[in-house]
Amino acid sequence: MSAREDLEALRLKLEEEEHAYARLLSALDGLASFPLPAEAQPEVPALLEKLNALFEAAPRPSGGGLLGALRERVFDVMAPALQRQAEW
Repeated sequence: MSAREDLEALRLKLEEEEHAYARLLSALDGLASFPLPAEAQPEVPALLEKLNALFEAAPRPSGGGLLGALRERVFDVMAPALQRQAEW
């Protein structure tokens, strides 16, 4: 084979591989495209807002005695996390 034939064979091989790569990227793009939840179900943000509005933090427990004091102490420890949950 001459150098010119070798060069032509390499050029054809390169074109072939570039087309195969383009087909692969196209197939990958097809697999990667899907609707986002907000696009597929536009009512979700309104439902989440309603759900968040319905959530209320638990009230501080009342009661006397040792068990009541323990409940109040546990609530005081958990209150910041409950408040963050209510705000979320």
